[in-house]
Amino acid sequence: MDRKNVGTTFNDVAEFVRGWARVPAKKQITPDTQFERDLGITGDDGDDLLEATQKHFKVNFTDGRTAFAPSSNSAQTSTCSTRRDSHGALAVRT
Repeated sequence: MDRKNVGTTFNDVAEFVRGWARVPAKKQITPDTQFERDLGITGDDGDDLLEATQKHFKVNFTDGRTAFAPSSNSAQTSTCSTRRDSHGALAVRT
């Protein structure tokens, strides 16, 4: 895949999370999937996943209003929004 011409999709992020967290292929990851509730990713593991995601996709996380901001080394701009559900869990929308 030529990354210069293709933006990052939700499926790219989901597959990265699946591989990093060793989520079984039979377990579905959707835009509504929550790390803790659905995947059991908590605490330091969650922090490590977010750090690995930043490095892999060459993005920086901001203050929560925009989850992805372009890295200074990235020619590509990737953005998505975040929201908190009624339980305070963070959901990311691409």
